[in-house]
Formats: sequence, C-alpha cells, structure tokens
Amino acid sequence: DFASWCSYKYLCAGPGAPSGIFIHEKHHDWRGPRLEGWWGNDKSTRFEMNRDFKPINTTEGWQISNAPVFGMAPLIASMDIFDQVGMVEINNKGQKISNYLSYLITEKNRVDGIKQIENIKKSVAIFDDGLQDRSLEYTISIVCFSSFSGIGNGKLIPAGPLREDLSALKKYNVVFINGKKNSYLTKKIKEQNKKIKIFSGKYILKNKKDFNINTKYLAFCGIGTPENFFDLLKENKVQVKNKVIFPDHYNYEYSDIERIKNIAKKDNLKIITTEKDYMKVKKFKNIKVKFTEVDLHIYKYLEFKKYLMKSL
Repeated sequence: DFASWCSYKYLCAGPGAPSGIFIHEKHHDWRGPRLEGWWGNDKSTRFEMNRDFKPINTTEGWQISNAPVFGMAPLIASMDIFDQVGMVEINNKGQKISNYLSYLITEKNRVDGIKQIENIKKSVAIFDDGLQDRSLEYTISIVCFSSFSGIGNGKLIPAGPLREDLSALKKYNVVFINGKKNSYLTKKIKEQNKKIKIFSGKYILKNKKDFNINTKYLAFCGIGTPENFFDLLKENKVQVKNKVIFPDHYNYEYSDIERIKNIAKKDNLKIITTEKDYMKVKKFKNIKVKFTEVDLHIYKYLEFKKYLMKSL
C-alpha cells in the first residue's frame, strides 16, 4: 500500500534532493491523522490560505511544502535520461550488476559456494549444470532432456548428446523433458529407473503478435538446441526461409553481423533471433532484428510444484 525511495543514489539527484513516495489510491481519501501542509492542499484553493485543509485526492495530498528548486533541477535532468533509456534497459543493467556481484561472492568450488549461501541465511540453493559434481549431495536432482535430441545415439559428448551414461539415472529423482511427447525417450528413461518422476513442458511464444505471418525471415541463433527455436517459430506459423546456426554461448563479432545482413538482404528477408542472442547482438547498431520472448509451460504444473515443495 505504501512505498518510499531515495532519489539521491538511484536517480543521481545528489544529497538533500527530494524523495519519492507511493500511496495506493484506496488511501487517497484518507481522513484520519496525517501530516498536513499547504502544498498538499487542493490546487484551486491552495493560495487562499484557508484554515481548513482540503487535500488533493492523489498522493500529492501528502506533500508538506513545495519542493526546493535547486534540488529539483538535477532530479528533472536525471529523470529525462531515465525516460530516454527506458525501464527495460534499466532492469537489464540491474540484473547484470546483480549477476556480477553473485559471480564475485560465489566461490568457484561449489562446496564453498554452499557455505557462502548458508552464511547469508538462505535455505535453498539452485545449481544449474552441476549434477556431475560428486562433492555435493543434492536434496532434489533433476535431469533435463530435449525431446528433439533425446538420447541421440546413446553416446556421451562429443560423440553424442549425453553427459553421462543413461545408467546414471538410477541416482536421480526427476527427469524434465522439454518439447513434444517422446514415448521412446520416456521408455528408455524408465528402463533405467522405474521410480523416477517424469515431468514435461514446452516453450510458448509470448510475443506472437509481433510477427506478421506474411513476412519471411532469416532466423539465427547460438544456443544448445537450435531445433527448439526453429520448431517454436514453425509452430507459430513464422515463415523462416533461411537459417544460420552458431555454436552455443557464441560471442558475435562485427563480421558475423555483416554476414547475417548480407544473406537477409539477398533474399529480402527480415531477421529474427532468440532473446538470449538478441542481448548479445543489440550492441551492433547496424542491424535490425526481432527476437522471440518465450515462457516455459509446465504440464501438470501443480503436481510438479507440490513434489518440489514436499521434497524440500
């Protein structure tokens, strides 16, 4: 219902600058005890200096006095810059800063990282890509499979898609399959561990309305399973006439962007990529590219959630 914040640091206004407040509209007609000041009085009668206080029926009604001119000047300039940048970019920058801080304080050794988490009084730690670390005993261990690649040829990387032999499934609690139903994959998993829980889901395109079904695209990406990206586009009737695939975690260079542009220009195609790849190429100002915003739809979500909560 209420919030307040400092403009000194977060809006670069400097020491002594005005702060901000939020008051939910359900409290705008508050008639109980409050601090009252002439700057919060109804603007039409403010300068009449009446004895009775008639508050503005917004958050402005809580203002005590007019804001200092010299304190507002740098604040207005700062807010103009924030408006130009936009909240999406500000949020992205904040996330990068938080991630970098996490990188700085998290130990390279996972056991030491757990100790760090315990020291800051957190009760749950989620590890991505850590199942092969035998120094840790996990409360819940979840193995992820792509429905498209499945177990492939049954061999380990680099000859096949697996990181461990399938027999390792005996040690794990849950399998999550991303993509279309794959009965063969489910069968092979159950052959190794009859008791293992299997959940599944698929990516959904959140910004489908951004893509004209009559427009033809060149699609490029640098992700682990590019087929998931192309299948998502096909499923949503996005016309992909050409594809360019880069290695997973690829760092794009200027020459890569020029290559993509030239291929698209030759065939008169628009350009589309994943959100992950877009974040890497947006620094190149010479390319216009759309990106997919995706969400993971989990089948039997409540059952999945119940299992996780019970196990934790």
